[in-house]
Amino acid sequence: MTSVGNKTFNWILAILLIIVIVVSSMGVYYSSAILGKLDDITTKQDDLADAVSSSNATSTSLLESLLEIISQLNISMPLAVIGSASPTSGVIPLTVSFKAVPIGGTPPYSFVWNFGDGKPTSSERTPTHDYTSAGTYTATITVTDSAAATASDTITTKVEERMGVITLRVIGPWAGAEMEAFLPVLTEFEKRNPGIETEYVIYRAEQLATLLPLQFQAATTPGDVIADAWGWFVAKQGGEGHLLELNDLVNETSYISGIFDPVKVDTGIYGAPFTAWGKPGFWYRKSFFEAHELTPPTTWDEFVSLLETIKGISGIKNPIVTGDGVGWPISDIVEHFIITFGGPELQHGLIDGTVNFTDPQVKSLFQEKIVPLLEAGYFSAPTEWTAAIETWWTGDYALYPMGTWLTGMVEDPNDLGLFALPGCEGAVLGTDYWIIPKYTRHLEEAKKLVAFLTGVEGQTVHVGTKAGKFATNLEVPLEAHWAPMRDVMAAMALVEPVPDMDDTIGGTWQPLFWDQLKLLWVDPAKLDEVLQTLQEAHP
Repeated sequence: MTSVGNKTFNWILAILLIIVIVVSSMGVYYSSAILGKLDDITTKQDDLADAVSSSNATSTSLLESLLEIISQLNISMPLAVIGSASPTSGVIPLTVSFKAVPIGGTPPYSFVWNFGDGKPTSSERTPTHDYTSAGTYTATITVTDSAAATASDTITTKVEERMGVITLRVIGPWAGAEMEAFLPVLTEFEKRNPGIETEYVIYRAEQLATLLPLQFQAATTPGDVIADAWGWFVAKQGGEGHLLELNDLVNETSYISGIFDPVKVDTGIYGAPFTAWGKPGFWYRKSFFEAHELTPPTTWDEFVSLLETIKGISGIKNPIVTGDGVGWPISDIVEHFIITFGGPELQHGLIDGTVNFTDPQVKSLFQEKIVPLLEAGYFSAPTEWTAAIETWWTGDYALYPMGTWLTGMVEDPNDLGLFALPGCEGAVLGTDYWIIPKYTRHLEEAKKLVAFLTGVEGQTVHVGTKAGKFATNLEVPLEAHWAPMRDVMAAMALVEPVPDMDDTIGGTWQPLFWDQLKLLWVDPAKLDEVLQTLQEAHP
């Protein structure tokens, strides 16, 4: 008898709660429509009573339960939706469960959740979402019924930093295998600094060149610590007052000579070098060369003869695959030819403008060495460089001119062989520079991370992975490097390190250089036009 009385009381309480909730949430019109169906509601009295008995009468769960029951009734009224979230506050990373309850309209319904943090939307009715940065976020649920009517509701979620823990946002260019080689460095830093966590985000240098100036002008930053390979860009942002001087974090004498030059403004250092890469020449599979009785060339004539022999091998599309990103892999090929046949001094002259691209020496180099190879079909058309790795490795091509990071992106690095153009006395050497925007909220923690990344500890971790990089910090021993990179380092030690041309000149000339070389690759007859364009645009 008692239990029956409680259930009757709970049902009556549910009706009263419906009136209060719906009037406050949805208005008098909806309340009238619902109460006009009191007979239908009576058939749900057991469900309503159970909802009250199993919930706290002031909780969100009760509201959801009552509205779910109402939504099952055949009540004619305009479309409305009530959204809910649990939890609505917490510390990062915060996982929030959202729920939408549509009322009225004409089923079926479709849903779109915008979570307010710039991440992808969801079309689920009850999605979950991870907030990974501190802030107050307004999520919006928009429901559309079969008659194309729409209704929306919003829910606010407050996400705070974890007490006692600072999260640094680290931006770098590495994805895929390169990212897998970098993340252990951040993991080691977190182990040594339990009060600091890191969040890694991918942006390439060409993206940062557009994003950072806009953010810096607004005195904001997308990251606390950022890696950028373009020394000219780092120096520009530092000179404009957006970056922290790093003179107190690095000792120049502990690093490869000259590596700070691109990121200096007067005596100020605005970028700290991470690990370095080289662009030493042409990679090949040892097993491919052995199977076809090929040997690396020692003269230019032998090189051309090798390409002709490879071209005649069954299954080969072109002897050399031309990698392409936004144009830079092609520029690396051209620079290797410039350094080989003009010496490192020609590379320096073209960079600083003391030599013109229209000079007879430069034009002759292109006409006699590069254009004939293009016209003979020895180079492939430009192909996205990571996809080209697989097609080269499986035998569509025999040679791949690419940077040392390639060693960590192939199935068997022990099957890799390498040769430079005969007579080459230099190789492009580059690095990523760590910068700290002045607008970071965690300045001291960011400085601590940069000191680790550029120091012996951080570089030792990175060069021991399959990153295909070598240390710029001279205190990192050779034996700390991943074994396949030690032979590469030995080969590069025999030649002069040379700056990357387009990364050094930079600015608007850099993408122009890339585009003009891609034009040359598909139409070698435009050589004069290409060289003239490059010269006229040179800063």
